[in-house]
Formats: sequence, structure tokens, C-alpha cells
Amino acid sequence: MLCGAQPENHLATGSEGLGIRERMDEIMIGGELPHSKPHPYPYSEAARRLGVPMERALAFEDSGPGIRSASGAGACTFGLEGAFDAARLIGAGATHVISDFNAPLLWEVLEALTGMPPAQMEAAR
Repeated sequence: MLCGAQPENHLATGSEGLGIRERMDEIMIGGELPHSKPHPYPYSEAARRLGVPMERALAFEDSGPGIRSASGAGACTFGLEGAFDAARLIGAGATHVISDFNAPLLWEVLEALTGMPPAQMEAAR
């Protein structure tokens, strides 16, 4: 699930550019929800819709409001370095900071949550 604050056409274009759109069952738009980021509601609602307990939920964010939303809901939140440095992402509430989706730390956390080694996860994609 993709949970964003931008209009759906912007999220769809961005997610297609990253090659992840086809993996998303649903897109949740902040403006269409009772509360948007930085409120925890978007992430709490996403987890509810997916049937995922928050202690097993992961979020990837690159903004302060997004990090506050995800961490406030109880998700393990990865701050993505780019617009902000690691100190600012941690200060906003990120659990971890990564520079990209190939970061070893990400795969360590995924393995801890799923019990699957990275090679097995890659084969399951």
C-alpha cells in the first residue's frame, strides 16, 4: 500500500518511476482521509486495511510529517536520506535511516521481521 499526501496522479507517477506501482494494491491519499500526515491515522488505517499489526508494519519516509505520522502510529519507520540528513530524520522520529533500498540495515530488519533471508525474499518477488 502506498500512503501519501500528494494527489493520486503524483503518487502514481512517482511509484511507476520507481517500478513499485504494480506491487501496490491500493493508494491512500491524505486529502481523502479524515486526518492526513503528520497525524498517525494514515498509517494506522493502512495497517488496518492490510490486516497487519503495527509492530510488524514498516514505513519509508523522507519528510518530517511522514515520519511523525508513521512513527506515531507505531510503525518501524525508515527515514530516507536525501532532502534531510540522518540527524534530522532521527530527530523527526525515524527508527532507522537508510540512503536507498539496497542498504544492508533494511534487509537485516526485513529478515528479523519475516524470518526469511534476503535471497529467499528476492526469489519470492
